[in-house]
Amino acid sequence: MDQMTLPNFLVIGVAKAGTTALYEALKQHSQIYMSPIKEPRFFTFVDSPLALSGPGAARYCATAITELGTYQRLFAGVTNQIAVGEASQDYLSCWYPERTADNIKKLIPTAKLIAILRQPAERAYSSFAHQVQIGNEQERDFRQMLIAAARPERRQWLSYRCKNDGFYYANLKPYFDQFSREQLRIYLYEDWNTKPQQVLTDIFRFLGVEERIKPTMTQRQNETTWVRNQTLADLLQPSHPIQRGLARLLTPTARKRVVTPLKGWNQTKPPPLDQQLRHELTAMYRDDILQLQELIGRDLSHWLV
Repeated sequence: MDQMTLPNFLVIGVAKAGTTALYEALKQHSQIYMSPIKEPRFFTFVDSPLALSGPGAARYCATAITELGTYQRLFAGVTNQIAVGEASQDYLSCWYPERTADNIKKLIPTAKLIAILRQPAERAYSSFAHQVQIGNEQERDFRQMLIAAARPERRQWLSYRCKNDGFYYANLKPYFDQFSREQLRIYLYEDWNTKPQQVLTDIFRFLGVEERIKPTMTQRQNETTWVRNQTLADLLQPSHPIQRGLARLLTPTARKRVVTPLKGWNQTKPPPLDQQLRHELTAMYRDDILQLQELIGRDLSHWLV
């Protein structure tokens, strides 16, 4: 393929709704080429990078691909694959979906677009838990985080997305405005969880590749864990002075026998989403959900329960 190769399909989101598992499954199909980098975020950041702030923002922006030539090089390995794609959850984020859709339309107007949507209150909590896990959010109380994230000065923080990425109708509408319905496939997270092969078969048909392929499925990708004790977590980092001291005193095998059980003990699952807060958030999303079900032609009444 020439150096001007660009994708002919995109997985546009959403975060915490199975996109990593989908990316890994699509990579296994011999007629599909997936960008070796998941989340290049090119169409959101191209030419006009987002002015994000707050914890983790500098690192997040630095990993986005902003130049067309660099983006094209992601697809330098394409040979005879029929479908060429990438997956970036930012494409369906609350940050300027109109601009992102417009950028996609300008460069790859015939592209096919795929999204998996999850009940928005549950997705919001999962996103929050992930932000805590990676150190971008210090507040472990979800309700308090939502209150803080609503402040105007935090609109450009990564944690602002936790709630606002869940307004799917608002974030999807620009794509329905810019692209034909034949170019869009919208799936639900519950379908992906309960019948992934059926969803994949439909995606393969959509992309025009062999449908009978059955990839090895790894449904649980990016499972979120929290540390019980941050001081212990810091101490167990290889760069910590105590760890460097142990490296001088113990063999790698002996040090692993000490560190590994401590790391395991220090990992715990986040608490479940408070059901009262889930109901409150769902009520907040209600109008958007009702508009969404009309837009995508799916009954979403079970999301409102």
